[in-house]
Amino acid sequence: MESLNSPLAQLPLQLNPQELAAPVSLKIEWENGSETLCSLGDPALADLAAAGYHWLTIKTSERSQRIRWILAPDQCHFPNLKRPANGINCFLPSLRSERNWGAGDLSDLRDFAKRLAERAPVDFIALNPLHAIHNRTPYNTSPYLPLSIFTHNLLYLDIQAMPEFAQSEVAGKISQSAQFQQQLANLRASEFVEYEEVAKLKTFFLLLLYRQFIRGSRQELDHYRSSRGPWLENYCTYMAFDRYFHRRNPDAWHWHHWPEAYRSPHSSQTRALANQLARQIDFYAFIEMRLEEQISATHKHLLNSGYSLGLYHDLALATDRVGADYWAYQDLFAPRVRVGSPPDDFNENGQDWGFPALHPQRHADSGYEYFIESIRCAARHGGTIRLDHVMRLARLYWIPDQMSARDGAYVRDHFEDLLRILALESQRNKFIVVGEDLGTVPDYFRKALDQFRIFSYWLILFERNGDNFKPSVDYPRDAIASFTTHDLPTFDGWLTGMDLDSRLRTGMLPASELAPSQQARTHAVARLREAFLLGPEEANPQVFFAALCRFLSSTPSQLRLLNLEELSGEREQQNLPGTTSEAPNWRRRVSHPLETLFNEAGFRRRLEIYVDSISAEPRQ
Repeated sequence: MESLNSPLAQLPLQLNPQELAAPVSLKIEWENGSETLCSLGDPALADLAAAGYHWLTIKTSERSQRIRWILAPDQCHFPNLKRPANGINCFLPSLRSERNWGAGDLSDLRDFAKRLAERAPVDFIALNPLHAIHNRTPYNTSPYLPLSIFTHNLLYLDIQAMPEFAQSEVAGKISQSAQFQQQLANLRASEFVEYEEVAKLKTFFLLLLYRQFIRGSRQELDHYRSSRGPWLENYCTYMAFDRYFHRRNPDAWHWHHWPEAYRSPHSSQTRALANQLARQIDFYAFIEMRLEEQISATHKHLLNSGYSLGLYHDLALATDRVGADYWAYQDLFAPRVRVGSPPDDFNENGQDWGFPALHPQRHADSGYEYFIESIRCAARHGGTIRLDHVMRLARLYWIPDQMSARDGAYVRDHFEDLLRILALESQRNKFIVVGEDLGTVPDYFRKALDQFRIFSYWLILFERNGDNFKPSVDYPRDAIASFTTHDLPTFDGWLTGMDLDSRLRTGMLPASELAPSQQARTHAVARLREAFLLGPEEANPQVFFAALCRFLSSTPSQLRLLNLEELSGEREQQNLPGTTSEAPNWRRRVSHPLETLFNEAGFRRRLEIYVDSISAEPRQ
């Protein structure tokens, strides 16, 4: 892995004296298909440099070796903004509408973006990960613990917008039936997103639409499958196997429950069953093709509607150890370890996140293809990507099986290689990179993030000098500024202490600690008033919201992010870390459907306040 400022002439080689006695030949297989033949010491080597993924064959009198040679820039892409870019974060399933099937979909997102663009000069819409998840109990519905980071969740498909829906007489009749309409009414009226029921309903219709699709030309799907290669094929194979084994054994919930011969993607039995299930594999590829088309159309819609950066995507850190990626790429992961965090002042026992860790050397030896493809999939249809827990590029805390989080250790990764790959992909595909760097960041890695112009993640809740919140002028330029995240209290929930009530109700906060926690919160709210330049007795949520908008707009940060929950005044946070069934994590919905949301008095007033705060600066 080399910088474009370090051409081949500076490539470090380890050769013995005997090998240097004869010319050392080099063959470069450039990414574009051309080749260059030369010898070590040739003066022309100093001019051989082209960004990309190449192959280099080094041949001496005693041996020959072919290696991956990646030339990459020293910085990620960032456009020359005439003013800071403002965005709204939206958890897509939370969107209500009178037309969706119980969970926010990509047509809802386009509708939301259109309505927002008519009222606010916004530059991007940020999303939580769109990765594929199980969508079923007993497994979690967190987008940050995906089934696969290379594919997307079918919940986000607008079934009725697919071309096959208009062509399918059967699908049309069923969708008009009283039974189906009652199902839709129930799902739309549900307090929470019912992942499993929505997924079952959409899968039923997708089977109908796939049958309609295969009556015509297959050229579109064949080309798509070829373009996505093994990353798509492995996922689709897993999904077909999952359906096959679960239907034969209802207790077989994931690949660890399959017969042993099928737990490896490389076994002869796996290959035989894949051939047997070719049609089912094709079905899942069809779903992903239509998903990617709708995501692409949504990003283009935003750009055409005046959003300068379009969609802002999130790349999860984890992959589920019972998911498709771990099954398909077991050889890349470290055996018998899981990832977490060490003991600290907030958790004396440390944290066990439970997901597997990529093995740094195995990953490097593979040419980093897993990482490269994950970046491409996340950023393909967007202007910005956020890397969850960006410290992963430098190190992860490994916990050996049968041991607790107290017994783990940090394992370092080839962070310079990974940063250069990130810079190469960012420059090629013109997307901004945001690194979620909440927590402890090693000094050497912080310096590297700054050098590569990976934007830091600054939350008002966390940025304090002792008890005092940092002033807006202290925020860095190369950063995204916001108040909170999905794992923390909402703005209104924090002000009112609703999050403390939720933690008490779910057992996360002992009753004996409630009063001290409430006193600490009262003190913190007072300090926020000071940072927001509000009076000591101010308690009006609208006034606090206006001050939040002014604070964000006064930071030097080039990206500013407001959460949809702040506009709608939600008090319950989307995810309560440390809970599973105790809280409806990732299931909360926006209070009003899109058709009435922008006319709801409280939302409309807050949106006007937000627009006033960001309109002081000229549009790009």
